[in-house]
Formats: sequence, C-alpha cells, structure tokens
Amino acid sequence: MKKEKFYGYRAAAGVFVIMLSHVGAAGTFGIFFAQICADTQLPVSQLVYMSTIGSAVGCLISLFGGELIRRITARYSLMLGTVCCCGNMLICSVSHSLWSFYLAGAINGLLIGFGMQGPCSMVIADWFFEKRKKILGITFASTGFGGGFWILFAGWLIERFGWRPAYQIMAASIFVINIPCELFLIKDPDQLHQKPFGWERLSVEDAVQTCSSAMEGLSLRQALKKPAFYLVFLGILFLGTLISGYKTYGPTVMQEHGMPDTTASGFMGILTLLSGFTIVFSGWLSSRMKPSGYVAFLTGSFLFASMLMVFWTHLEAAILWPVWCSVLLCALSYPLAENAPSTIIGDIMGQRHFSEFASVIMCASFLGQGCIGPVLSLILTITGSYAGLYFVLCIFALLGFAFIAAAQALQKKSVRQPKA
Repeated sequence: MKKEKFYGYRAAAGVFVIMLSHVGAAGTFGIFFAQICADTQLPVSQLVYMSTIGSAVGCLISLFGGELIRRITARYSLMLGTVCCCGNMLICSVSHSLWSFYLAGAINGLLIGFGMQGPCSMVIADWFFEKRKKILGITFASTGFGGGFWILFAGWLIERFGWRPAYQIMAASIFVINIPCELFLIKDPDQLHQKPFGWERLSVEDAVQTCSSAMEGLSLRQALKKPAFYLVFLGILFLGTLISGYKTYGPTVMQEHGMPDTTASGFMGILTLLSGFTIVFSGWLSSRMKPSGYVAFLTGSFLFASMLMVFWTHLEAAILWPVWCSVLLCALSYPLAENAPSTIIGDIMGQRHFSEFASVIMCASFLGQGCIGPVLSLILTITGSYAGLYFVLCIFALLGFAFIAAAQALQKKSVRQPKA
C-alpha cells in the first residue's frame, strides 16, 4: 500500500503566500498616505487615526477572538482576513470623508486579527511538532519579501493609474491569489486523517517524561494562573514597539539630518527586503538557543542599531556607513515584530497547547505596535529631540528582554519543583 504524502508542507506554502499578501499589502498604506491627503484635503493629524483604529480592533480580536478562530478554524479565519483586506482597499478607493476612512481602518483591524500571525501560527502548530520554529521562520519571512514586492507594485500602480484604481487593482489581485490558497492548501490534519510532523517521536517522549510540563505544555487556563505568562505578555508588548518605532521615525530622522526623501525611503525598503532573509535565519537560530539567549541576540542587535542612528546624527549627512550598519542590525532584530512572539511563547509555555496562546500573545505584539506611535510623538513634543526617541526604544528593548528572561526563569523553576 502506497504511503500517503505528508500534507503539512503544502499548508505551510499556503501560509507563506497568504502572509505575503496580507502583511505585505497592509504595509503599503504609507505609500498611499500622501496621495490620499493631497487628493481629499483631509487633515494629516486626523487621518493618521485610521491606523490607530485598525491596531485597536486587531488587538481586541487577538485578545478575545482566539476561541472564535478555533471554532471557525484557521482556514475560514484566513478567508475572512482576505475578504477584509480587499474590503479595506475597496472602501479606501471610493472614500472622501474621514469616517469612511475610519471604517476602512476598522476593517483593516479585522484583517490584523483574523488574517495575520495568529491564525497562520495555528496552521503551522497543527501540522508541526518538530521543525515548528524553522517552518515559522520560513513562512513568516514572506512578510519581508511581500512588503518589498507590494510597495514596489503599489508605487508603480499609483504612478500609472492613480491611487484609487491602484487600490482596486491590488484588491482584485489579492482576492485572486489568496482565496484558491485558502480553499485548496489550508487544511488541518484531522481533515486528511494525518498526524503532525514529529507526532510519533513526541508520543515516545511523553511516555518517558510524563511529568515534564515543558513537553506537555500548559493550557491557556493553566497559564493564566502562572506569573510567567504575564511576564511573557509584558515582554512581548515592549518588544513589539521596537521595529514599529524604528520604521515610523527612522525616515523622518534621516530627512531631518539632510538625507533626500528618496534615499530615506530606499533605506526603509532595503530594511523590509532584508527582513525576509533574517526571519528565515531566526527560525534556525531559535531552534539552537534558549528563549532568553534568542531574545538577547535580537534586542542586542536593535540596541546597536539605535545607537548607530544617534551617532550618525552627530556626523555629516553624507557619511552613510552608520546608517547602513543600523539598517542591517535592525533587519537582524526584525523577527521581534513577526515570528519571535510565537517562538517565545512556545518555548516557555510548552508546545502542546500552542494554538491556544497564539492569538493572545499576538495581541501583546499588536498592542505594542499600536501604542508606540503616540508615545514617541509625546516624547518628541516634550524633549524636541529625535535622540530621545531612540533612548526610549532602547529602554523598551531592555524591559522586554528582562521580562522574557524572568518568565523563563520562573517557568523553569516551576518545572523543576512540581507540586505534590
């Protein structure tokens, strides 16, 4: 009898394509922003709340919608995410008022909650006990590659057709690409009567180490009683602010110091493209390091990236080697905004009930990404110094690392000293 081929790699390929479209297309708003403001004459200070509304809705869904995603399955959650992604773009393409753009922002929040890291992590968790970190790294790398592709594609469409038709073309493209992937590639093991990769080996280890909570993993209800869970949540919240803060104010710092707009945008594009390779690398790296060591590497890279940017502001604008080094180091730390939260929670709380944690933990990351803009804006208003922004981000990086290291130590101690 011919052995049935393992289907998990096809599901992972589907996740790769879906993440490439959802996250990459969502990252193009900055390209459209200036065009929207110029065409509609809407105040920039009010239109920016569109992103804040989206982050808030995405955060709420990640926090409270995990059970709903599990009930409707990750497959249909991703299909809903695709519909919301296309709907957001179509509404933007016909909008003229602030409230219609705010509605589009709320729909984009549904995309964040139902169509991005949370359900995609669940698909990988369902199919892989072993190699999970590597597969997460490879699939989440699509966010970097997708960001670079969709930014270039959006810029070309805007230049050729205008921003409204560009949104409509992108919406149609994403629908045509993603829906077939979700219908024919995203399936769960029970559907196909298969077991996750590494299931046999895990069963043997369970028989030998039945008392190992690190192997069995905690359920979400059990984890909520553990201080380590809340430390992980806080750690990921602070770590979630870093890349968003760097990308939000990095181009402004470069332009304020005399760098041309196109050059500053080019550096951000390079950062996005490089992140695809570093996310793949991080999947390999995380499988060979403890959570605290992995986070130390990522946060250390970000700290040096921030310090180099501050150092560059004291040099002539034409001296670009500190900027190049800063962008490269920031790219190394980019997994903090993508696959690192899923990896960290799986390592500390155990892999068995990983899917229960995915949405809740991504809520912490989205909350950090959504809050950092207003926080840095307030810091800039008070201090009037861009160096102060990087100083705050460095503090957040150290706090994030401290919380993760403390969570790992607490959980390790609880495993060694189980209750009688």
